[in-house]
Formats: sequence, structure tokens, C-alpha cells
Amino acid sequence: MFSNGRRQRRKEVRFEIIPMIDVMMILVLFLAVMAFLPSVQSAIQTNLPSSGSQDAVSMEDIMLTINASGSIFVNESSVTQSSLVAEVQKALKGNPKRRVVLAADKVLAYEYVVQMLSALRKAGIKNVALATEAGPEGTSAQGNGP
Repeated sequence: MFSNGRRQRRKEVRFEIIPMIDVMMILVLFLAVMAFLPSVQSAIQTNLPSSGSQDAVSMEDIMLTINASGSIFVNESSVTQSSLVAEVQKALKGNPKRRVVLAADKVLAYEYVVQMLSALRKAGIKNVALATEAGPEGTSAQGNGP
């Protein structure tokens, strides 16, 4: 019971602020990078036509890209014209409400783009938008197609 005149000292609770500042700085950097990162970055080079209005492309959208040479890509995976509809339907994963964004290079013949839209429509894919360049902000999707 007696401790020979020595009192046990309680450990003080210390609040370390430096590790908390480190964590907060990492969070701020992460949020800043995510806020300024474009929503969709495509490695496929296309020269899109310009448009005055803008509707951002989201990560949920399926990107159907046709470059100047006529190569077709579904979400950056190369496909043939005959397997286009099957690949788009596979990417939709049974969710017909997902939007298909068609980004066709502006040097392509109008007839070729219309053929792609027609093939999608015949397959029952109705939520199609056309991608255009909307100034310095990046790619935008315009309207619902056929």
C-alpha cells in the first residue's frame, strides 16, 4: 500500500499534431489531383469537331472511338466492324441505361459514321451520344442519337 514516498506519475496524454498535418496534406493533395483530373482521358488520337454546348463524359459511359484511319475502338480496345455491336453489348453488361459516346474523327466520311449509328440502333442500343470538342475543357457528349 505504501510506496516509500514515491507517487506514481500518470502518463500525460499527448496530442501529436504533426502526424495529423501530414495526413491532412496528403488528403488535400489527393482531392486537388482528383478535382483537376479530366474525367475521361483517351489515348486514341482523334480530331473531334467543335461544338458550342457541353455535356461532360463520365466514367460510366462507354466510349466508341473511330480514328481518322477508320479503326474502331470500344473503351480503348480495338474491334472490327463486324464485332462492334457484340463488344458494345458486352460493355453495356445488360444495363441499357448506360450511354454509348461515339467519338468519330472529323475527317471521316459522314456515311461511315451514320453506318455505325445505324448498326447500334439495329442492335437495340438507343442511348447514343456524339462526342465533340468543347474548347479547352475537353471532350463533351452531345445529345442522344438514334
